[in-house]
Amino acid sequence: CKNAKVPAISFQHVSFRYREDAPVILNDISFDLHAGEKVALVGANGSGKTTLIRLITSLNDKTEGEILIDGIPVEELDKTAYRDSISLVTQDYCKYYLTVRDNIGLSSYRNLEDDQALADAAEKSGAYSFVSEFDKGLDQQVGTQYKQGIELSGGQWQKLALSRGYFKKAGLLIMDEPTAALDAYS
Repeated sequence: CKNAKVPAISFQHVSFRYREDAPVILNDISFDLHAGEKVALVGANGSGKTTLIRLITSLNDKTEGEILIDGIPVEELDKTAYRDSISLVTQDYCKYYLTVRDNIGLSSYRNLEDDQALADAAEKSGAYSFVSEFDKGLDQQVGTQYKQGIELSGGQWQKLALSRGYFKKAGLLIMDEPTAALDAYS
């Protein structure tokens, strides 16, 4: 947020439906999020949490109301630059049969050679505990279809996805149920 007095994200009477003839998913939602805040949305399946995230990230357009980012209507922002300032980790992560380095670094490929930043991201996600045990560490090939590749558990894959989210130095980190495949301890 460039101006600390202005909310970083502001929803003002926002409503959303996927089609004009479809039911309203979000109705008259208003809130402000300020830079540095950590917010958790809790609700039942189908209550609109992911839809809200899709509106914040501008993957969907609101039906009514106004969404402001640093006081600017989201429609006026350069979509590419705005989305580049966001790191999004979802529960439906992708499995990339690449090296661990590439798996984590996909979110910020220009920094693939920054071993310390890669290790820091892996540490934050809990992936470092198993990555550090691999013979080739960050350069370990993932996927048993490769001669030297190894298979990961669902939780390990999800920790790599979390590492991607941490590795991208974005102004906004959004996590949409990113720990669905992790055990209670993790």
